[in-house]
Amino acid sequence: MTVKDGETEKNEYYTKHFRFPEGVKVVPFVIDAYGKWGESAKSWVDSSCKRAAGNDTKLYNTLVSRARETISLAHARGVGIVLDRCIQRCIDPDDYAVACARGGGA
Repeated sequence: MTVKDGETEKNEYYTKHFRFPEGVKVVPFVIDAYGKWGESAKSWVDSSCKRAAGNDTKLYNTLVSRARETISLAHARGVGIVLDRCIQRCIDPDDYAVACARGGGA
């Protein structure tokens, strides 16, 4: 599935299951397992940082960099936690070193 598909799926899900107050816009924030962001996520971060920075380009660049770093790190940690849980539940501890070795496979 692509990030575009993920955005579509989230939009359909939220439209079907939730009613939001007038003027509220839900942003389908999607990041794939490789860290690629959906266009809606990128656009939201960009516009939020522009509003916060006003005409200050240096502040805008700082805010965008900080947001991207923070969100990307949180995403990477989340992926790592899921992988760790899979390893703990699916790989026998005696086989872990072999599974982690280059070419060992899981």
